[in-house]
Amino acid sequence: MTSNEASAALILSLLESLEPPEGEDWVSMAAVLDPMDSPFSPVSRAAVYVYDADGVSGVGSLDIMALDPSLRTYLESLYQPGEAWPTRLLIQISRVTGDYEITFEDSDTSRWKITPANLETIHDELRPSV
Repeated sequence: MTSNEASAALILSLLESLEPPEGEDWVSMAAVLDPMDSPFSPVSRAAVYVYDADGVSGVGSLDIMALDPSLRTYLESLYQPGEAWPTRLLIQISRVTGDYEITFEDSDTSRWKITPANLETIHDELRPSV
């Protein structure tokens, strides 16, 4: 599988595993995934924000177990065995245009981290620009 096919499969899997807030008619989303190269699960943590047409955000959730195979395939299409995976992935999707962007963070474990200090502002930082 090429990396383009693997990224398309990852996006589809992400959308299928998304559980948006009840009643939320979302137009874009941002997901932060903390991958780990483990035989048990390639996702150690996930955070999801969805945005409506007015830009108002809500917190969604992901079925991490459903996402695992496509994330593993995607990362294995980009990295050689034994090569370190990124510490975080930011995946931003526009439901309106179908555009998406996957951004890697290779070393800064605090980037895109949700903390009590940024709880009220992180959703704006993660807002998709695609």
